[in-house]
Amino acid sequence: MRDMDIRSAHAADRYAGPLRPLPSRAWRQAVIVTLATFLFLLTTLVAAVPNVADAAQNHAPHAIVFSGYEWLAKSSRRLVGPGPNLFSEENIKIDNDGRLHLRIVRRGDRWTSAEIGSRRKFGYGTYRFSVASRPRDPRAILGMFTWDDDDSVAHHREIDIEIGRWGRSDGPNVQCVVQPYRHPGNIIRFEMPEGPAVHEFVWSRSGVSCLSRRVPLIGGAGTLADGYRHDLRGSAPAEGTANVRINLWLADGLPPSDGADIEAIIERFEFVPES
Repeated sequence: MRDMDIRSAHAADRYAGPLRPLPSRAWRQAVIVTLATFLFLLTTLVAAVPNVADAAQNHAPHAIVFSGYEWLAKSSRRLVGPGPNLFSEENIKIDNDGRLHLRIVRRGDRWTSAEIGSRRKFGYGTYRFSVASRPRDPRAILGMFTWDDDDSVAHHREIDIEIGRWGRSDGPNVQCVVQPYRHPGNIIRFEMPEGPAVHEFVWSRSGVSCLSRRVPLIGGAGTLADGYRHDLRGSAPAEGTANVRINLWLADGLPPSDGADIEAIIERFEFVPES
């Protein structure tokens, strides 16, 4: 209401006689002011109530301890990479022997995968993963890799050892990769028989080399005759702020071929810095 309208209303109150309705223009302005006040109060009230859905989506990730390092569990409410897949922290467990169990589980009408990422950042050195049990379903992929959230230009400094057949019934079941994998010399694929194995890659200033070997028992003796070694000929990323991630997921997000839950067991992870 403008000043002149306020003065007119006050003057009318001083006259004797019945109250007269406000002029139509003043009435409209009064309604607008009242409505604006109501909307302001409503907006303030809503803003004061926390958004439960957002809070659930952005809750702090669950932390676990594995092989002497602290790791954060990945969880998502929508399809995300790799795959794409849904990820659930409920699919991650450390058993009484300190081994990491990752599972692919159907929850409701959707399949969920598992991933953990280390809090610690790593650089040049040897990354060794002792795998007690790997997935057999051709659609399941067990990934063990470095990842740098801060540098997409360097392809996230991603170096992978991945176990799986990518949905195919035959063909190589292990690959060692420096991203981008399309770069000549950045990927090697080979076949490994069933059973416990140690998979490792060495990341140095001069390049990346991979070694996978079978062992009679986790922690037992293994020889090069039991495994496969290869030096990747492509360029290696420089050090940055990469952590280590381990995941179990479904290729192309397709459900397990037999409709059953899937599990992989990692005995331990070791990192030896470059000397």
